[in-house]
Amino acid sequence: AAAAAAIASIVQPTAEPTSNSDAEPVHLPAANLGPVAQPGRAMGGGRKKNPWEEKEIAALRNGMQRYDEHEKRRWTHILADAEFAPFLANRSNGDLKDRAKLLPKMHNGTNASKTGAADTGVSDTGAADTGAA
Repeated sequence: AAAAAAIASIVQPTAEPTSNSDAEPVHLPAANLGPVAQPGRAMGGGRKKNPWEEKEIAALRNGMQRYDEHEKRRWTHILADAEFAPFLANRSNGDLKDRAKLLPKMHNGTNASKTGAADTGVSDTGAADTGAA
């Protein structure tokens, strides 16, 4: 019975709560809801754009040649490789993956793979390619 009384005193307070009508109201600082850019971040919440330099692109290309596209953790291996790490120190795995998607478009000169021009049998001049020389 004593244990039940102890539990009841914990669960139900013995004193009635008092009204705080005489107390001063608590003033909280207003929330700053305006846009504020944090250091290293763009206003949209993402990171600032960091344009790729040629040496970074070259390091990425060489890393992609060294590490097969079907290898697990390919981008992590490229970033950890002592040969490429100094050039890619400010890049993440996602940065490498995203740039790798753009590499064929950026450095082919023409984008024949997208248009299918290489498979049509028609040369750049528009003449039919007969295969005879």
